[in-house]
Amino acid sequence: MKGKNNKNKDDNKQARTPVVSGEFTNIEVTASPEGQPTDDFMETPVEEPKKGVTLNDLADIDPELLTGKPVENSVIPDLPPLPDGKDGKAEEPAVKAHDIPTELNLDKNEEALDTGKKRRNAGIFFVVFGIILVFVIAAVTFALDTGMDESFISPLSINGRDVSSGEFSFMYHYELLSEGVDLFAADTDKMLLSPYLDDDNFATYRDYFRFVTAQDLQKTEILYVDATSQGYEIEKAHYDRANAYINWLKGKADELGVPLDTYIKGVFGSQVDEQIIINTLARKYFTEDYAEGEKLIQLSATDEQAENAYRQSRNIYDLVSYKLFRFTYEQREQAFIDTANLHAQQIIDAMGKDPSKFESCAAKYFSGVAANTLAQPDSMLVSDCRYEDISHAEFREWLFDESRTVGDAVIFHDEDGFPIILVFVSRDRMAEKLRNCYIVTVNNQMTEEMTPDMAGTQALSQEIFDYIDDADSCNEVENLYNDYILAGQLSVVHDDQIFQAEYSEALAEWIFAAERKLGDKTLIEDNGTFYVIYFISESPNPEWYDRVNSFLRMNNYQQFITAKQAEFTWSFNEDGLSQIKDVP
Repeated sequence: MKGKNNKNKDDNKQARTPVVSGEFTNIEVTASPEGQPTDDFMETPVEEPKKGVTLNDLADIDPELLTGKPVENSVIPDLPPLPDGKDGKAEEPAVKAHDIPTELNLDKNEEALDTGKKRRNAGIFFVVFGIILVFVIAAVTFALDTGMDESFISPLSINGRDVSSGEFSFMYHYELLSEGVDLFAADTDKMLLSPYLDDDNFATYRDYFRFVTAQDLQKTEILYVDATSQGYEIEKAHYDRANAYINWLKGKADELGVPLDTYIKGVFGSQVDEQIIINTLARKYFTEDYAEGEKLIQLSATDEQAENAYRQSRNIYDLVSYKLFRFTYEQREQAFIDTANLHAQQIIDAMGKDPSKFESCAAKYFSGVAANTLAQPDSMLVSDCRYEDISHAEFREWLFDESRTVGDAVIFHDEDGFPIILVFVSRDRMAEKLRNCYIVTVNNQMTEEMTPDMAGTQALSQEIFDYIDDADSCNEVENLYNDYILAGQLSVVHDDQIFQAEYSEALAEWIFAAERKLGDKTLIEDNGTFYVIYFISESPNPEWYDRVNSFLRMNNYQQFITAKQAEFTWSFNEDGLSQIKDVP
């Protein structure tokens, strides 16, 4: 799922802007080329990380809390004790005090026959009565134990469908955990009842989270109805992902030494069981995949829409190439500044609007290393830069000015007044095709002594690599290794818009290899971090179109959801809401 959160692109991003600087000592020219722009002129681009939502760690739940035993010195609210026989252990089978005798009476005496019949009829009556009584007692006990006597009251209705108490309770606590709410903290009840300050529409945090839960369930309902009306169905892969989540919960329950059902009820509410979680999550995963796949394809932009959108925001979809050269003397007197500026203008004039001549025109003013560098054609060229790659505001605005033509040159000045020559070479649409991959990033694990554990990190990476065999298993990793994600040691990202410079050279070289095909996977170590990459596809379109289309599709999708929300109205039932406990 997209949404997912979780890349460290800044650590892997390649340097984008080489700069050569010529320095003069007295009258003799010496130069030392610089491979990167100085901090004076280029700011580090900041990229917004992709985020993903995961559950908060539940490992701190006291096992005694979940079994109904008293917790000494605990600030965690006590759960009500479970009825006898419901502590997770199998009950002993009941032992009959007296078996009903079965007797064949061969006496022809009618009185004896009548007596035998009466005995048998009485026995049958008591057996039937006993069975009915057992079922009644079992049903009542089960209802009292699980809250089923109340669970039939729906807390939410969406477009005429009553959402069950169990489904709502699970999603409500799922939302709380996703937002980092510790359900068993001493002040959780107080926090949820406190005023919600970010929006006047909600009196308390509880009201806000109930609203978020209702909206998410509404969106799921909209997409489910739309998808099934077109013949799409929940697939086995969605249930597999839900079961992976159940397996994670089971692992947490095992750590605490409690049954899975007890753990589920202690976290999500007494109305919730394993099957409710599986069904709810499978439905959620199905609608998310539909929204990010088939539905977006249906909402794709037309060629005319794409072209119009491109024209309106060319800076987002274009790449520029340019040449940059910094001219300085070691001496900072005004005479040297004036001389440097004079030579800078002479280079521009000699170039004559032909960027290919820039290096040769500049070389005559240098000697040594700088002269050798400038002797190489296009040694000052910086190719295919995105708008956000160029953090120096004046450089960026000048280069992306739509009036720029090939060979345009300008002189900027550093803080001392020395010239920086900028030459415009070209501007083109993003043409390379984007790649679609899952990337699992495994950060360096630490030992108990808080030292880097490279062997452990590699072993974990290899384990994940061996587990992954298709796109669905990549999704399952997020649930199976949720503890590592919560600890910041691992991230799972589905990135369907990977461009050449997005990741480090080591990753890009594999991802953009010509022979790459669906199902290819690799394990790469890069500067102590391990990456498991699963390749899905190469786009058939140029990057600019995919980015324009992505923008328009999302706009169309939002319009679709907004229109459907007016149709799929929802309302709360206060009697049902009263059953939903903030802290189960």
